[in-house]
Amino acid sequence: MYFQPAPGKMLIGIRISMAAAWPWWTKKQAGRMGLLCAECGWDLRRSDDESRLPYNILTRPRSWRLVCGECCNDGIDVMD
Repeated sequence: MYFQPAPGKMLIGIRISMAAAWPWWTKKQAGRMGLLCAECGWDLRRSDDESRLPYNILTRPRSWRLVCGECCNDGIDVMD
């Protein structure tokens, strides 16, 4: 599950096709699949830090770029 900030709203997205295998992938495999923060490299599969929840910050339509909450201000900048 990840958060999808958009102007004026926050959506929730789910990537079902990959979710079952996430815990068993190595960090290198997770990086290739885009499951590490694009800014700082934080492993977004870890759920022990609520300040680093995954946000999909789009740089172009229909793109996939996950960023942790600390690096993207919890998506607030995109919503504004």
